[in-house]
Amino acid sequence: MFMKSVIDLYRELESLPKGYISKKKIKGKTYFYLQFVKNNKIYSRYIKASELSQIIFLLKRRKKIENEIRHLRKRNSSLTLSKNAVALNGFVMMGDEKVAQYQNGNLVEINRKKAPLYLVRTGNIEEYLKSRTLDLTRPNARILLKTLNIQDKEKIIALYAHGATISDNYWFKALGSKLKYHDIYFSNDQYSDLALKGKIIPLRQLGSPSPELTAIGSFEKCWKIINNEWWLYKAGQEDNIFSELFSAKFAELLGIPSAIYEYDSGYIRSKNFADKLNFEPMFAICGDNEEYDFVFAKLLEISPTIAQAYINLLIFDAITYNVDRHNQNYGLMRNKKTGEIISLAPNFDNNMSLFAYNHTLNQDVKNDGLIKLLVAFLTKNPKAQKLFKNIRLPDITKKDLLAILNAIPIKRDNTLIISFILNRLYYFKKMQDNL
Repeated sequence: MFMKSVIDLYRELESLPKGYISKKKIKGKTYFYLQFVKNNKIYSRYIKASELSQIIFLLKRRKKIENEIRHLRKRNSSLTLSKNAVALNGFVMMGDEKVAQYQNGNLVEINRKKAPLYLVRTGNIEEYLKSRTLDLTRPNARILLKTLNIQDKEKIIALYAHGATISDNYWFKALGSKLKYHDIYFSNDQYSDLALKGKIIPLRQLGSPSPELTAIGSFEKCWKIINNEWWLYKAGQEDNIFSELFSAKFAELLGIPSAIYEYDSGYIRSKNFADKLNFEPMFAICGDNEEYDFVFAKLLEISPTIAQAYINLLIFDAITYNVDRHNQNYGLMRNKKTGEIISLAPNFDNNMSLFAYNHTLNQDVKNDGLIKLLVAFLTKNPKAQKLFKNIRLPDITKKDLLAILNAIPIKRDNTLIISFILNRLYYFKKMQDNL
């Protein structure tokens, strides 16, 4: 009944006039006008005397319906927090298994093999949940919160989605809650157009937990379900979209696993690569420290294979001029049941590479700051240098790159890109020979 009544109210609301009635006296006569705002502009429509009573009635009806919707949302919305949730009394769950316990935000017990790596490192549940909260600098993110009646100044917005994300099976279960993982995991994408485009539409299920509340990042984005699989849609300029499409295919040429990227009606979309494994960003074990030596040492403790994959990723970034590699847009894949670290995550989020940042694609390799940083790291770190020499950089040809470029619907200067990429790739191949 709730869902049907809300939909009916929204439908009726769309058919009703909005605004207010003003009156003007002209040469002793009174005239009435309907004042309303549309597309940020104020409009005025003359009301005939025969229409006045009906317009007054419809405006009152509109106000009544708006009040009813607010009341229903407040009474029925599941997007409310219990006292234990607000106080951070409860458990961090991996699926339906408890992997950490908190009392008033203080760590009581933790399973170090299975708990989120950030909590293993810091124990700080509040900061962990904040790191899983949508970026409030996105205008559409603020619109989403207003639609859901969530104050953007609230301490931990991620709790309204139980701290759950599409990219792993961790979540927060408040003390006393009887919820299971299947109860809180996202089952629809009803807020996707709102999050991506700011499009206000009648909501089909008010109060349903949304993956948009935990979709981090500064670009407007949303999660959509396509053929029972989650895809992340992201807005951007053509240079951003071109970079994502090219980088995904070029990474595969370098032997680097990559997320699947596609172009769709002016947006870039990527398929969720964490459906079978948990993704944990490098931020979880390294915080904000992005120094190559520091990150490499952490990964080498876990696995030489993963450490070598990290070096390969740095080479990829240097070749494609990706200056936006930070500790939230790469990381590790873990077993959803055992917590075992399996591998480096597939390559993703390359929308600030190539033309998106380096508009001229300067061909001067030796004076390139990004390359200088990587060369300095490899030169001074013997362990990293050894793994670097073990990486087989493939013999990529102009034909290989042209095949990628021709498949991209957005066109750029192919000759310039091919020269830029091959020149930088040759530099690292030569460096391997000389070390």
